[in-house]
Amino acid sequence: MIQQLFMNKTFRYLLMRINDQKEPEWTVDSKGNPVDDNFLHQIQRIFGYLERTTRLDFIPSAFCVAYKPFGEPVNIMIQQDVQEFVSMFFDRLEIGIKEHPLNRLIDNFYHGKNANLFSCHECNQTKKVEESFYSITLEVKNSKNLSESFNRYILGELISDYKCDFCNKKADVSKKTRISKVPHNLIIHLQRIDLNF
Repeated sequence: MIQQLFMNKTFRYLLMRINDQKEPEWTVDSKGNPVDDNFLHQIQRIFGYLERTTRLDFIPSAFCVAYKPFGEPVNIMIQQDVQEFVSMFFDRLEIGIKEHPLNRLIDNFYHGKNANLFSCHECNQTKKVEESFYSITLEVKNSKNLSESFNRYILGELISDYKCDFCNKKADVSKKTRISKVPHNLIIHLQRIDLNF
């Protein structure tokens, strides 16, 4: 997923052009090295290194200090959920660019909407609930290809004992998900994990 952000040249170039007109917010990393604690500056630094140098790698330790998903620097010794990372990444980035004319940059490239349809088996009414997304999760277990995973995504499920907003009764409800607004760049999270107690 993260590769999509780095490989999208237009997004990368526009993000590098943003000047938040803020001075570096200096702090120190775990080794005592000075680090700019500004999240936007660290993203621009990563993009700049990848764009303007011939280096084949980049050590993101300063980014890990500035990222702070839960108020603390990222612990690189703990495996994190990539979909949660992308969501928090975009949230932090939106905060960093909200006062700039390019403040809709993330929405223009990656924002999509799902329509969840809840059909009551008792009164046959359908309730539509829209929700925003930056990425969608597709299960790949038991799927031969991406098309099969997409079909399972929209197939739907049966929810029992759901209180219907129309008839005000608890009934079985069919829930189906449809993509109501496709983003210009769709990020797909391939869920490969399998929980086995």
